[in-house]
Amino acid sequence: IPLLNALVSARLFAAFPSLCLCLSVCLSLTQTQTRRAREMEAAKPLIRVAALCGSLRKGSYNQGLLRSAIELSKEINGLHVESVDIAPLPMLNTDLEVDGTYPSAVEAFRQKIKSADSILFASPEYNFSVTAPLKNAIDWASRPPNIWADKAAAIVSAGGGFGGGTVAISPSPDWSFC
Repeated sequence: IPLLNALVSARLFAAFPSLCLCLSVCLSLTQTQTRRAREMEAAKPLIRVAALCGSLRKGSYNQGLLRSAIELSKEINGLHVESVDIAPLPMLNTDLEVDGTYPSAVEAFRQKIKSADSILFASPEYNFSVTAPLKNAIDWASRPPNIWADKAAAIVSAGGGFGGGTVAISPSPDWSFC
């Protein structure tokens, strides 16, 4: 576009008026198409994914899975994956619920889950199930009103053992909250 602007100068117009008129029309159409493309791109729906890791360990393989998912999602237009930290959540205790409100860490967590369109869980297997921190997060978000309702979810797992966490992600009552 800068080249077209330079070509449509006063001197060029004097020498080639019809060419300059064509270039001006092309420039105008190109700018309109570019603006429309930007508007259409902005209008594309954004799918927001909340990514939760069941392991709090710094060197967690499952946290690595989520980091990879976040990095790969950057290449996909219309998809945004955000890691949601479950470490600050207190252990579920209904005595902490006061007048229908939750502790601030729980309220912030619930809001992130509520604003997401879908959930990506990554959890190692602990005692043939998901980890206690992840179960705690699931419990906090399922307190009334249940904010997991009507959200699509995916579960991934990685581990150093033989099964790599396959029991934790297999269909079980732990996943019945969705």
